[in-house]
Amino acid sequence: MSKVTVITGADGKIAVIGHGHLSEASVRKTGGGSQPMGGLRAGPGQKLHELDLPEDVSNLADFGLLQKKIQTHAKIGA
Repeated sequence: MSKVTVITGADGKIAVIGHGHLSEASVRKTGGGSQPMGGLRAGPGQKLHELDLPEDVSNLADFGLLQKKIQTHAKIGA
């Protein structure tokens, strides 16, 4: 399994896909020591999803195909 962060817009469509659990809460939990930290945050009307996907899905290089596989696997986006 591979960790992926997805942000969907108010319309439910995928706007952002990032490898790893990148929400601000997840980044804070893992800590960065003295290193700068950053994370993703959903904006107004958006939703953030932290998913565990099979390796064959998360390793796709084609964004359109990756988006379709995430929609099918996680039942998000339309």
